[in-house]
Amino acid sequence: MLAAIPNKNFMLNWDLGNAGTFSGNVPYPNGYHLLPVERIGHCHCKDVTHDATGKAGWAAVGQGEIDWAGQFLALQHDGYQFAVSLETHWRGGGTPEECSRISMKGIRDALSKAGLPC
Repeated sequence: MLAAIPNKNFMLNWDLGNAGTFSGNVPYPNGYHLLPVERIGHCHCKDVTHDATGKAGWAAVGQGEIDWAGQFLALQHDGYQFAVSLETHWRGGGTPEECSRISMKGIRDALSKAGLPC
């Protein structure tokens, strides 16, 4: 679709969690390097895990399989200047607010690990 609509204002949403729900798919670095990174206009933050059968489940950011520190570094390296939003699908940490706070801490920890400002 991006090739069919070359206008640089038509961008994509990079959602690593959704990409990671497919067993064996590694959103970063593998999936990210398949994207036209200059066309990423938004990034969703959530994490994913897989059980022994390959079934995906949501996790707090930083407690799943996604290399968020690496992804944040790559976005910075590639000149990404748009929004990053926390998606609050994970419900394993108490109330929705508590779950959001835990995942937000995971984002901050990944940024810190990457040496980027929080």
